[in-house]
Amino acid sequence: MKGQGTAEYVVLLAIVLVIALIGTMLLTNTGVDAAAQAESESYWKGMARPLGIDQWGQANEVLYLSISNNGYDHLFQRQVKVDNVTADLGSGLSWKSGGIKALSIPGMPRCGVNNFDSFAYNVTFVYDSLSIPGQVERGEKQIVGYCQTL
Repeated sequence: MKGQGTAEYVVLLAIVLVIALIGTMLLTNTGVDAAAQAESESYWKGMARPLGIDQWGQANEVLYLSISNNGYDHLFQRQVKVDNVTADLGSGLSWKSGGIKALSIPGMPRCGVNNFDSFAYNVTFVYDSLSIPGQVERGEKQIVGYCQTL
């Protein structure tokens, strides 16, 4: 009979610990894996060639990109494909090596700011160089981030 109180105490302590762990997991699950976000930023800001993405964000149905020419040639960007949404740029964005252009792409799936909403998209660029038209760059990593308000 003396050990019964200790056993009940251990069981109650175990239940409290399990509830605390579940609560912690629910509060820290924000929808974007920090490692995936770091890999995405490292790839698009540093390794992607010839076109990279320096900054990105989404509010509602519009995705905002800051695209950089990380190559050596003058480029004419014709299209940006983000998952199933294609932005046709007509005669293209034209810029020299090292240049940065801002682009907004409407028609994306709605991205709100409730419950830590986030996004993750595959990106493909179609561009021309001065000597070779119709080149394609498919991103090796998705762009990932949190939804924003404007």
